[in-house]
Amino acid sequence: MDEETRQATPASGTPRPAAPCSLLSLEPDVHRYFARLARAYGPLFSLRLGTRLCVVLSSPAAVREALKDHDVIFANRDPPAAITAFPRAQHGLHWSPHGIVWRTLRKVTVREFISGGGNEALRSLLRREVRRAIARLRAREGEPVEVWELVFTTAYNVLTSMLWGGLSEDGDVSVEFRAVVEGVIELLQAPNVSDFFPALVTLDLQGVGRRMKRMWDRYDVYWEKFVEEGGRRGEEDERKGGKAFLQGMVEVLERREQNDPLTMDHFKALFMELIVGGTDTPFPRSPRPERFLTAADDKYEFSGNNFAYLPFGSGRRICVGISLAEKMVTHLLASFLHSFLWQLPEGEKLELGERFGIVLKKAEPLVLAPTARFDDPDLYTPTSELTGTRHQLSILHPRRSREEQRFEMKLAVPLLLLAVISAAASAVSAAHPKVPAVYVFGDSTADVGNNNYLTGTDAKANFPHYGVDFPHQTPTGRFSNGYNTIDYLAINMGFKRSPPPYLAVVNKTQPLILKGLRGVSFASGGSGILDSTGTTITMTKQIQDFAAHKSNIAARVTAVVAKGLLAKSIFLISSGGNDVFAFFFATNGNATADQTEQFYSVMITNYTTHLKALYDLGARKFALINVPPVGCCPISRVMHPSGACLDGLNALTKGFNDRVSVLVKNLSSEMEGMNYTIGNSYNVVNDIVSDPAGAGYTDVSSACCGSGKLGAEVMCSPNTTFCTNRNEFLFWDRIHGTQATSEKAALALYDGASEYASPINLKQLVES
Repeated sequence: MDEETRQATPASGTPRPAAPCSLLSLEPDVHRYFARLARAYGPLFSLRLGTRLCVVLSSPAAVREALKDHDVIFANRDPPAAITAFPRAQHGLHWSPHGIVWRTLRKVTVREFISGGGNEALRSLLRREVRRAIARLRAREGEPVEVWELVFTTAYNVLTSMLWGGLSEDGDVSVEFRAVVEGVIELLQAPNVSDFFPALVTLDLQGVGRRMKRMWDRYDVYWEKFVEEGGRRGEEDERKGGKAFLQGMVEVLERREQNDPLTMDHFKALFMELIVGGTDTPFPRSPRPERFLTAADDKYEFSGNNFAYLPFGSGRRICVGISLAEKMVTHLLASFLHSFLWQLPEGEKLELGERFGIVLKKAEPLVLAPTARFDDPDLYTPTSELTGTRHQLSILHPRRSREEQRFEMKLAVPLLLLAVISAAASAVSAAHPKVPAVYVFGDSTADVGNNNYLTGTDAKANFPHYGVDFPHQTPTGRFSNGYNTIDYLAINMGFKRSPPPYLAVVNKTQPLILKGLRGVSFASGGSGILDSTGTTITMTKQIQDFAAHKSNIAARVTAVVAKGLLAKSIFLISSGGNDVFAFFFATNGNATADQTEQFYSVMITNYTTHLKALYDLGARKFALINVPPVGCCPISRVMHPSGACLDGLNALTKGFNDRVSVLVKNLSSEMEGMNYTIGNSYNVVNDIVSDPAGAGYTDVSSACCGSGKLGAEVMCSPNTTFCTNRNEFLFWDRIHGTQATSEKAALALYDGASEYASPINLKQLVES
């Protein structure tokens, strides 16, 4: 041992670990604690952790001496209590003692899984799974994605397909087996008092052994299914020129002689280790990607010969799957970086804290929002040539021919890992939301897709030609050719677009959504202020859904923090038009004055109830959008002999809007801390109708998409036509405005004069 390793001089004033049981001084971040002790006492020191003696090596020289010069001595591993409590779990490559069983198992693994056919299978499966992952990401463009979950799922599908031929593709077996894998990982990394006091293993004080046995019993059930299915697939796979690892293992057992040490239990344990090891990914503690560009070629060589950098270990116990890991990581990350721009979602900050476990992980999962780089789906499919040459990958380039699109990227595994983190860090300044979140309630003027998830209603816009001007020409459920007014208001507040529909995220677990740092849209086309209006999601139900969402927020960030977030967020309501329509046509436009006043009274009473309910749930900043002159919609004009606006319907609308203004003014004086703006969409649309040319329109009476008189007799659908000069039309369909109209309206409501927003505009409310 060299002089550096032999001498360890304690730093002055550094407290020594508690004695005789150093366990008392152990800190949760064990890796940081050991690093601090190494700086104080030198690169070689020991601790008494419970009844176990722990020797810590922290210099390349000491590590080399242990793992290279004396690797036979250090070739055995000390299994944790979660493993020793259940002997069959010790039969795999990772925990087997160094000897003939371990050597034979390693040889078979390399021959059947790593070399030759394993590399070829990996190439094919990676291409397939990456294509599927990219397709899923494209469908969720702009939404927050948990990066670990994305990588785990892709790697899990690749590994299980390689191991037993693709049972992970679908079905309940895949979901249940994945839960077993995650359960095993959790048990292995959970703190266990028996690891420090081995005499307590038989007592199993924390129940880790019992839980591990239950996991293994479940694994046995799935294993039998895998073997049975693998046998049926064996001949078919061989005809295709390959076979799953399981089939190879079965053949090894069939050929084995009497003295061969391997049994099915060895392979069963090995399979679990391969999946756990291939999916439980680490997180670099010091993300400095520039070091890989400026360092000597071999400084960050990771094959076990650079003892200052051993992500895969070294010596006899080095990870046997380095070559597969290298190909998988480079291909996954290069493909994801090539296909999408990655940013932190609105309102999120990059957290680099880590959590100690089997491997070092981020304490808070990395959540990023992908933005597609290309419109052509073919450009999302890397034409991979995963060669044996280290760090090389061929991938399509977006601006060149298919022949010219092949180029080599010399990318080290650590550089690619850190590139994602670096990209996220550089994106911190890219999004600057001015409020924590936007919560949206209302009807089709605000719906961004909730109705897509409903049955029994035709109030949907998830089909062409809706969305013709949305990115990728996607019909999202917005009642528009592209973005709606809520999208543009959100953009003005620093977000990318409207928050996602509640029904699209209610069962998701992305931390961003559950913390409420972006917001959610509860709006449902066809609904109204009255629960009797429409057959979709009523306003009462929308508020109930928000209450449930608030509970999720409070459960994760505490009630106090949630209260602060909600108080600063914007609660945007756009509703009432459907109620006005329903009343007007129910009375054939001939309602008496008493009937009209009764309608107004019921509407205001219900609106009051809704606003107070939101206030009680924490809302303080209200942005209300009043009802536009619906008598000028094409569906109304078509009922007039000359195609003019229905003045009676507009008068009914204006009367309701006036009463809402009085209501909110009174409520703001009663409810402490309430601030509000009323966006006057009535005046915005009325001014456009009064002076179309001045607003840049050539048609303010017809629907761009539809057919019949004024394009309003048949609703917009794949069977109708739509105009090419959409920016010159006030209306997209027979009720809703075009994207151009939404953009103009949002600008007026956000930063307009008092005739369009009062008593303050939305910008002033945001900044208040």
